[in-house]
Order: sequence, then C-alpha cells, then structure tokens
Amino acid sequence: MTFTVDKDGNRPEKQIYSISETGKSYFHELYKKQLINENEFEFSIDGILYFKDSISNNDLKKVLSAKKQNLINKLDLLENHKRKTLDSMKHCNIMEEKAKELIGLKVDNMLMDKAIEKLMGPEGCPNIIQLLNISVPGILYYYYPYKIQTGKMKKEEFQNIVNTDLKNACLGHTLNNNADIY
Repeated sequence: MTFTVDKDGNRPEKQIYSISETGKSYFHELYKKQLINENEFEFSIDGILYFKDSISNNDLKKVLSAKKQNLINKLDLLENHKRKTLDSMKHCNIMEEKAKELIGLKVDNMLMDKAIEKLMGPEGCPNIIQLLNISVPGILYYYYPYKIQTGKMKKEEFQNIVNTDLKNACLGHTLNNNADIY
C-alpha cells in the first residue's frame, strides 16, 4: 500500500491510501495460484451418478435437470450480489459528494441534524451518519491532543476551539471539564 498526504484549505491533513503496483501484482499472483490449485470436491451428486443404473433414465434426467437449475439459480444469485455490490459502490461515490456539503459546518448540537437532513432519506446512507458519530469525537479526543503532544498546536489554541466553536456542544462541555485530554 502507498499513501499520500492531502490538505484541503485549513482542514486537517488526511492520508489517502491506494494499492501499490507491487500489491496489485501480488494479488494477481495469489489469484492465479487459486485458479491453478487443484481442489478436490465431493458433491452429493457423486452418489447419484454412481448408482444411476438403479433408477430410470427419465427420473435421472429430472433429478439432474433440477440440480442444474439449482446451480444456475445460485450463479444468478452470486451475479446479482456482485452487481448490487458494485452499484452500491457507485452510490457511495454519490454519498461522498453529498458529504462534502458538510465541510465547514460547525461541530455543534446541530451538526447531526444537518447531516441527517443532507445524507438520509430514500437515497441516503446511514453508514455516513455512523461514521460521523465515531469520527467527530475521534478527532476531538485523539487528533487534537496528538497535535498538542507533537508540538503542532498549543493547548491554548485547542482550548480556544473548545471555548468558542464548541461552546454549546455537548462534546465541548465534556472537553471543558476534562483537563486530562492532553
């Protein structure tokens, strides 16, 4: 894997990960090995075929035809699942664009209301809301203290953010009363 560091305006730096050419080659190598591997499968149909002489050809054809249709149905299910997965990835790209509308919003009690308004509904994505519930506290409780510990931010700068930007937020109240966060 490789990553690049990206900074958008005054937003915090973020690392963007991608699979390296070496990683892609390794994946293809493993994939080919799996294709070449000789797997021995035992199917319940083996017994049917072994004792095929004990039933009529007509009954055997019916059983085999039903088994064939069952396999075709399973392949269709797998193909539909694959298509839906790929379609949902397209949906994620749309949600990513919608999530960009949250950039610059104040992290206060109204953030979640605004996020739900912009990102939920029939075309929405509850996963983004869950990510916000996790990431906002993560940034406040881990990212900023890390910046303070590494000297990239002063305690006073962070305290100013808490006292002004987060003044009426429940997170800000918690942070104001938590001197051990640094």
